[in-house]
Amino acid sequence: MPAGKSEKPTRQRLRELRKKGQVAQSREVVSAVLTIGFFALFLASLPRLVDRLEAALLLPISYLKNEDFVVVALQLFGSYSREIQNLTIPFLAVVLIGGVGAHLLQTGVLFSPSAAAPSLMKLNPSENIGRIFSSQSLFELSRSVVKVLLLGLVLLFVVHAAVSSLVWIPSCGISCLALLTGNLLFYVAVCTGSIHLVVAIADFAFQRWQFERRNMMSLEEVKREYKENEGDPLIKRRRKQLRSQLMAKDPVALARNATVLVSNPTHIAVAVYYDGQQTPLPVIDAIGTDLVAQQMIAAAIAAGVPVMRNVPLARALLEDGLVEEYIPLHLIEPIAEVLRALGDLATEIGGGRL
Repeated sequence: MPAGKSEKPTRQRLRELRKKGQVAQSREVVSAVLTIGFFALFLASLPRLVDRLEAALLLPISYLKNEDFVVVALQLFGSYSREIQNLTIPFLAVVLIGGVGAHLLQTGVLFSPSAAAPSLMKLNPSENIGRIFSSQSLFELSRSVVKVLLLGLVLLFVVHAAVSSLVWIPSCGISCLALLTGNLLFYVAVCTGSIHLVVAIADFAFQRWQFERRNMMSLEEVKREYKENEGDPLIKRRRKQLRSQLMAKDPVALARNATVLVSNPTHIAVAVYYDGQQTPLPVIDAIGTDLVAQQMIAAAIAAGVPVMRNVPLARALLEDGLVEEYIPLHLIEPIAEVLRALGDLATEIGGGRL
């Protein structure tokens, strides 16, 4: 862990690292998936593989009647080429699908042009030598040695356990040979796959721990990131909106006592109160969105509060206004026009709230 860095990386830091292609991943996970997939396909197709191998060995007999060696050689070459192709395609598909799936399982869909871009640092001899003898390289070497030793010990144990059965093959014939060989391959596959799986899980956990440790942040970096986020207009605006809605104790009740309700037309509702003798400027009593806005509009209509549909003004009040505070200075004139229009309307009908 770098000196002075004691804080875990924040989500923003992890997102930035991901954009650069830096994520926690383990090669052992890919190796385990490919090993298990290879053995699973091999055991599932073993009877068919034996039959096709037997047919391939007997194939030259069918060409004995043809005395032209060149023709027979070409025909055998074509037949064996097709047979090899048919046998290898499923295993190549396992390698392709397993490799891609193992990477997606660890990192998800990740595309980083910066990680794929060539770097002159990779051509630096001193950097390469340092990378070879780094603690990461020594750990990978130790991990490989341990895995090979475990595989060797397990395979030795499996073969030793099967020796007592193999000695009976001469007395029971070819049928026993196929059965014993199949059982031996099955146990080898299970043990090998289990070791790869255990090593992959342990290595992936270690790689995640090491990745987090390598990207630890200092307290000053965390504070600086927080201040930068605080200065983000989108984050500040969203925070103001949430705070305004939380501060309104009962926006529906406040809408009934408002001077005017500005809406957009059903997704935003802003209750504005103004009394020239009590408040020098109009005050925002409540702000509601979506379902709350619809409830506020219905309550205002039922209480006889004028509902003014003004899309730009409603959005501006939602973005810049705060509950229980005066309206922003740049919105005084639009609100004044709304209040004057309501006053003129009240005068025309012979009375009203204003």
